[in-house]
Amino acid sequence: MNLPNKLTLLRVLMAPLFILAALWQGFGWHYLLAAAVFALAAITDAADGAIARRYGLVTTFGKFLDPVADKLVTTTAMLLFVHWGWCSYWVPVLVLTREYCMICLRLTAARAGTVLPANIWGKIKTVLQMFSIFALLITAQLQSSGVAMPERLFPLMCNLLLWGTAAAAALSGLTYFAALWRKGAPDTLRPDIRIDILSIPKPNPDMKLREWLSAAAQALHIEEPKMLRHLRGLALEEIACSAVTAMAVLFFLDRGLLSPWPAFLLFGLEFSVASFRLLAASQNKEPLTRPWAIARLCALFVTIVIYIAAIFGSQFFAQWQFSLLTNILFWALCAAYGLFGFVTVRFSRKIKMTY
Repeated sequence: MNLPNKLTLLRVLMAPLFILAALWQGFGWHYLLAAAVFALAAITDAADGAIARRYGLVTTFGKFLDPVADKLVTTTAMLLFVHWGWCSYWVPVLVLTREYCMICLRLTAARAGTVLPANIWGKIKTVLQMFSIFALLITAQLQSSGVAMPERLFPLMCNLLLWGTAAAAALSGLTYFAALWRKGAPDTLRPDIRIDILSIPKPNPDMKLREWLSAAAQALHIEEPKMLRHLRGLALEEIACSAVTAMAVLFFLDRGLLSPWPAFLLFGLEFSVASFRLLAASQNKEPLTRPWAIARLCALFVTIVIYIAAIFGSQFFAQWQFSLLTNILFWALCAAYGLFGFVTVRFSRKIKMTY
C-alpha cells in the first residue's frame, strides 16, 4: 500500500478518534483536542491527493476510500453539532441530501462512461465546511475556558457558518447537475424535445377542445436519454431511502434520544457501499444491488416504526425507555446495513483493485 492510501486510511481512523475526543467531557480541553484531530484529518486530505497526483500513485483503492474518508470526517462533525444543539438538524440534512444527489449523479455518469470531475464550487464547499467546523470548535473551546466574548457571538457564528455551508453545498450540487445537463448526446440528462408544427390541426368549431389537445400532444415528441432513466431509478433509491433515514437519525439525535455512535456507523456504511458501487460502475462491473435495496427497505421500515413510536408512544414510555428503544433499533439497522453491504460487495463480480 502506497503512502497516499496510508494517509487516507489514517483519515478514516481519525473519524472515531474525533468523536472520542469531542465527547471526552472529563477533559477540559476536549474541543481543542477534537479541533486538532480534525485539522490533522484536513491536512492528510490535502496531502494524499497532492502526493498521489504528483508521483503518479493514483490507485483504485484510493479512489474507493478517499471519498469515504472525506464524507465520514465532516459528517461526524455535523452529527456532533446537532447532538450538542449548535445547529438545526436541517443543516446536515441539506448537506447529506446533496451528497446523496452527487452519488446518484456520479454513478449515473460512470455507467454512461462519463467522468464528472470536481469543479470550483465543490472545492469552495469543502473549504468552507472544513473552516466552519474548525472555527466553531476553537470558539467553543475559548468559550468553555472562560474567555470573555459576546453572549450571542457563538450562536451567530453557528448560524452563519453552517447555514452558509448548507447553501454552498446546494449550489455546488446544482452546478454538477448543470454540467451533465449541458453535455451532448448520449451523455446528457436533457431530454430531446421536438414539436411537429405541421401535424397540429387547426382549431375549428366542429372540433372539441379535448380532441384538439390530444392531437396537439401527439405532435410533441420527447426522447428521454438513457442517463436520465438511470438517474431517476437511483434517485428513488438514494434520496427516498437514504435521505429519509438520515432525517430520522438527525431528528432523534437533535432530541437527545440517539447516541452519535450508531449514526456515525450508519453513515459510514452508506458511504462505503456507495463508493464501492461507483468504483465498480466505472469498470463496468456493477455489483449486485438487490441485497442493498433490501437493506434500504429495512431502513425505511425502521424509520417509520420509530416515527410512529415517537408520535404515539410518548404517553406510554419514559424518555430513557424511548431512548433505549431508539438506540436498539438503530444499532440493529447498522447490523443490517453491514450484512447486506457485505453481501453486495462480496458476491459481486470482482473489480480490479490496486493499492
